[in-house]
This record gives sequence, C-alpha cells and structure tokens, in this order.
Amino acid sequence: MSLHTAGDLLNFHPHVHSLVLPGVITPSGEYQELPEIDTELLTKLFLEKVLNAFLERGCLCLVTW
Repeated sequence: MSLHTAGDLLNFHPHVHSLVLPGVITPSGEYQELPEIDTELLTKLFLEKVLNAFLERGCLCLVTW
C-alpha cells in the first residue's frame, strides 16, 4: 500500500493505492487462493481503520453540515 496526500491537481486529497491478492503466499512461496472473500466487509473495515488513523494523526477533520 502507498499513501498519497495529493490529487492530480496537487490539491490535498489523502488516499491509498494498493494491490491486493485474493489469497495468500505461504512461507514456501506457494500461492493459495482464499475461498469467498467478503469484500464489502473488508472495504468497511479498511475505511474505518484508515479514516480513524488519519483522524488520530490530525491529517483529517470531520465537518458536519
């Protein structure tokens, strides 16, 4: 994963780029695909963890309208 803090126009736009395998690589180097990954749950957990990390470090602030 790679954290980026700017968008195409060099505006403040924190986001993460990542490559994700639908499986695991064992210590011996063998690839094993995992059965049915709940991508909706993973997306939700990832967003919660990343957004909380940004908030805790003062990189983002919540604005309510």
